[in-house]
Amino acid sequence: MSQPAPEQDQVRLAAAVAASDYDVLPYRSTPYAHTQPAHLAAVGTLLGMAPPPAGRARILELGSASGGNIIPLAARYPHARFIGIDLSLRQVEDGQRAIAQLGLQNIEIRHGNIGDLHIAGPQFDYIVCHGVFSWVPRTVQDAIFRICAENLAANGIVYISYNALPGWHLRRIVRDICHYHAGDQSTPEQRVTRARWMLEQVAKMSSESSTFGRIMRDEAKLTAPLPNSYILGEFLAHDNDPCYFHEFAGRAAAKGLTFLCEADLAASVPENLGAEQAKLVRAIAGSNPIALEQYMDFFTGRTFRRSLLVKSEHVSTVQRALNPQRLRPLHLLSRLHRDAVASTQDNAIFRHERRAITTNDPVVQRALEHLSRCYPDSCPVEQLIETVVPTGMPERANAQARLLSALLRVTAAEHVSVSTLPLRTGRASATRPVVWSLARMQADKGQEWASSLHHRPVALHPALRLLMRMLDGQHERIALRDRLVAAVAGGETTIPGREVDASASRPQLEAAATQTIEQMLRYLEHHALLEPNTL
Repeated sequence: MSQPAPEQDQVRLAAAVAASDYDVLPYRSTPYAHTQPAHLAAVGTLLGMAPPPAGRARILELGSASGGNIIPLAARYPHARFIGIDLSLRQVEDGQRAIAQLGLQNIEIRHGNIGDLHIAGPQFDYIVCHGVFSWVPRTVQDAIFRICAENLAANGIVYISYNALPGWHLRRIVRDICHYHAGDQSTPEQRVTRARWMLEQVAKMSSESSTFGRIMRDEAKLTAPLPNSYILGEFLAHDNDPCYFHEFAGRAAAKGLTFLCEADLAASVPENLGAEQAKLVRAIAGSNPIALEQYMDFFTGRTFRRSLLVKSEHVSTVQRALNPQRLRPLHLLSRLHRDAVASTQDNAIFRHERRAITTNDPVVQRALEHLSRCYPDSCPVEQLIETVVPTGMPERANAQARLLSALLRVTAAEHVSVSTLPLRTGRASATRPVVWSLARMQADKGQEWASSLHHRPVALHPALRLLMRMLDGQHERIALRDRLVAAVAGGETTIPGREVDASASRPQLEAAATQTIEQMLRYLEHHALLEPNTL
């Protein structure tokens, strides 16, 4: 039941692969956290804007595929309105069936060609175009800019992701090799098989002492665990046109759109490169924000961007110097937890996966511990302040200032996620736990991952998918145990990580199932797949 790596979160697609390029573009069929309107609004707020309220916003997604990104958003934001446009009729019909099954009234997925699209009527507060821009002809790219400029509301925000240079120069070598060897006459599955084989051979045969050989070995390692649909979309699709950031920003400006920052805010903060690098980049770029971003790409070899744009006539409201006070109306979500072993009495270390921060400020320590206790729920910043800097505390104003400054730093480094809206999730300890309806539907269809309330894809073991169908608030643990025992005894599934099978005795199966169910429920809680039980 391990969670996919972040880079896999961004690229995992449905197992079936269609021949149309529009059907196999990477990044489009899973939820992606940075596309949430409440996240986009929070980033705009941090930069001094007054973005439209996310909970009642109008959101347009260009290249929505079957709705893997916007259907979960529509389910979470019932008072917002969502429209998706996609060229693939098959994907559109799949999305429409899912919408009907969920009974959603606030979302439409329409069949249409972005290149010919003209939308009349109300403006959109947020426009998302994820995993499309680099994989379509330049005429369609121009249409994306046009649609965004014509249909974005005042103070609205556009999200566009794309492959970036200079990093993609190296990946172009891989693409050229794959394209040549795979050809274009076979089935998609056959082309992917040929491409994988060729990458393996080039990696094996290239000199270990050469730069080319090292590149090919690294790429072979990176691509080996990725799904076939990623190989097909990134390396074998007809179009894949990476660009330099300054070129992207210039084309957007020609249509009346100005770069705001990256959706993953940390990518727009030079200090995350290190103090020396940040000083150099800022000195070279001067006061030019476009140059600053471009030089950061030169220093890091960035391959992928998630850029936010605003209407040029409203850019005067943007304040790029981050102010800690702008955190006050927001909600924070943090997966950091205190490392009790490595921490000392004076210095506390907080970790998430490979990331870690250290603080000797007791106020900041208490704040991060409180956020950890709240997780997977978010916490309002004002509530956090009142909790760790209570009224009557000596030098309260100074402690508040230190806390807000520290929270801004961890937010700018993406140790903490920001939102303009709160998030409440369910707990594994509930008598009758509830998996939220969309994830339950995805499990019922046999999908290998489910959309979380954090708007991320979460991997599902077959046994977990089986139980999720029953987690509707109607069943207690004994019913879950009996269902899992029957499934294992009947050869329908296995219990992950436990050496029990259909030949085990009933007591053995029940004991293993009981322990496994508790682990599964904690997994569902941690990954925000449970919703508060209101029954």
